Amino acid sequence: NGQRTALALIKLNGSLQQLAVLESGGDTSYPGLLIEGERLLMSYYSGHDDKTKVYFLETPLEALLSRR
Repeated sequence: NGQRTALALIKLNGSLQQLAVLESGGDTSYPGLLIEGERLLMSYYSGHDDKTKVYFLETPLEALLSRR
């Protein structure tokens, strides 16, 4: 259906660059993001597969930013 939850970088010129596609579908919301040292921590919930779950992502910032 084309719906997805993605982590993206919005540049100063207004362009949008997708950095990662996250496991999700259906009702997805309430992200929380924290940069701690050299890593990004993110939590969000998604209600797909007939279950609502909280997901957690931990990734080095360099891994995301190297995709630019």
